Amino acid sequence: MNLFAGIIFSDSYSASPNMLAEHRTLASIPFCGRFRTIDFILSSLVNSYVDNVAVVTKRNYASLEDHLGGGRYWDLDHRSSGLRILSPFYRTENNTEVFMARGKLDALRSVQPYIKSLKEEYVVLTDANIIANIDFESVFDFHIESGADITAVYSNICSHSLSDLIIQKDDSSRITQLIYAVDEQQKSQDMALGIYIMKRSLLLDIIHYADEHDHYSFEKYALIKNTKTLKIMGYEHKSFAGIIHTVKNYYDLSMQMLDEQVRKQVFRQDSPIMTRVMDTVPVLYKYNANVENCLIADGCKIDGTVKNSIVFRNVTIESGAVIENSIIMQNSVIGKNCGLNYVILDKNIEVSEYKLLHGAPEYPYVFVKNSKI
Repeated sequence: MNLFAGIIFSDSYSASPNMLAEHRTLASIPFCGRFRTIDFILSSLVNSYVDNVAVVTKRNYASLEDHLGGGRYWDLDHRSSGLRILSPFYRTENNTEVFMARGKLDALRSVQPYIKSLKEEYVVLTDANIIANIDFESVFDFHIESGADITAVYSNICSHSLSDLIIQKDDSSRITQLIYAVDEQQKSQDMALGIYIMKRSLLLDIIHYADEHDHYSFEKYALIKNTKTLKIMGYEHKSFAGIIHTVKNYYDLSMQMLDEQVRKQVFRQDSPIMTRVMDTVPVLYKYNANVENCLIADGCKIDGTVKNSIVFRNVTIESGAVIENSIIMQNSVIGKNCGLNYVILDKNIEVSEYKLLHGAPEYPYVFVKNSKI
């Protein structure tokens, strides 16, 4: 039997406002042409033989349920274990009032019966907005060999949000202090990725204590307040990693995927990133097509110029259109002689002929899904 079970939070409880997550959960934001953000952490768990995974939802999770289905694309459609999608609501002790979870501890309180039912000795708690390919087998070995109460996975990256948690540790990798970032950083630091491993029994103790004291922030009350009383160890993920909080860092992370060396770190042959399979035809490059340094998904029809951009499935780009430094999500249509630069088009957008849409590297312009321009 596997010793580890996974619990994924579909939303960050402290993320900055994000137009792309206005009508969907963070876990289901489209990324890199054909994936959703949850695919990366879910695939990492499955590739490390974690075959019992629950996704704790928050709000706007219909598209996430549609994407995950029964879990068969990740080989999680098992009868006795597999993939479960759990409610974000919790009740008071007398069951008279129902509340939306304010933070991770509230969310864990709401799924406490599920946690108690687990047969695995250890639990992995993780956010879904992490773009990385994590070798969890190495993390698990480190956790057990170090005798840690809690292991926090971190990476040396730049902070992009006030919710980012910076760690400080001693020479033995024991975490001595955790502090929230005060502003967006240009210098890379050791930053927690939102992945924590511990025994199931300890997690239940933490939930019970939080229930008694009405605590709801896991990072604040289970980690920051306990660096002296618990042995909290840090495990460094040395390969590429990023966390999606804002539209700006979603755009930046997406553009980094155009770098072949970055893609090799994330999309490893020995640890594939799995996603829902869509049966579509190959890309059709028409006579006027001119494509440079792009990721183009299946089903697209290209008859214009596309440079330094990511184009999702079933997008049509008509002749004379010039797309640069942009992200075009699935089923969108770009009319003739349009110009797009530093633009993010959500799903199902129609841009009529001769439109010029320009954002900036610091502020990519976002159009919400189902728009007509």
